[in-house]
Amino acid sequence: MKLRSSSDRQHGLFVSVDGPGGAGKTTIVRHLAQMLVASGEHVHVTAEPSTSAIGQLASELTPTVTGHALA
Repeated sequence: MKLRSSSDRQHGLFVSVDGPGGAGKTTIVRHLAQMLVASGEHVHVTAEPSTSAIGQLASELTPTVTGHALA
């Protein structure tokens, strides 16, 4: 097994888009991803909360539950 040195590692960019619900975050991320892919970049888009059952529950509770309870 060959270990890679730090000079062998690929560099990337992590972008986080934050804001209130309904502000257009998903639309902005979709457009940004399309622009990056068009320029030849590899893009992996994620979202929180997830679409799992727990993620959907967190999304539904966000307007009424805050702080440690939501976390």
